[in-house]
Amino acid sequence: MPSSPRSAARRANQKKIIDGTETMQTKTTGCGCFQPNGRLVSPEIMFDGTDTTNSSYGDVTLSRCQDCSTVWLRFFIEYEWFARSGRWYRAPVPAELVSDVTAENAIQILNTLEPRFAGGSHFNSNGFETKALVDLRP
Repeated sequence: MPSSPRSAARRANQKKIIDGTETMQTKTTGCGCFQPNGRLVSPEIMFDGTDTTNSSYGDVTLSRCQDCSTVWLRFFIEYEWFARSGRWYRAPVPAELVSDVTAENAIQILNTLEPRFAGGSHFNSNGFETKALVDLRP
C-alpha cells in the first residue's frame, strides 16, 4: 500500500533532523515542547551557565528535546528579595545559532527568536507565547 503524502513528508523531516540538516521549518511543531507550558521530553543538557552581566545571575540552559530534537534556549531569573519575581523565557534555537549561544548573550539571542514563551510567578502563569522582550526588572 503506498504511503500518504503526509507520512512521506514526516519521514523526510525525520531524516533532516537525524542527519543535522534541519531548519526551524522542517522541525515538527506538533511536539509537546512547542506548547507554551510544554516540557521537553527527557532533555539532553547541552549547556548550563549563569549570566553575570549587569549582576543579573540568570540561569541559562541550552537543551535538546529527545522527542523531536529541537534545541531550546531557556533563561530563568528570580530576585529572592522580591516576592513573585521568578520568570523564565524559552525559545527554539536554529541549528546555525546553537554554537553562538553563551550565558552572556542568551538574552540578546532569545529576543530574536520566535516562537518565544514566558512564564513564572512574576507573570502568574505556567507559560504563554510572547513577542515581548526579556524583562529583567524585579
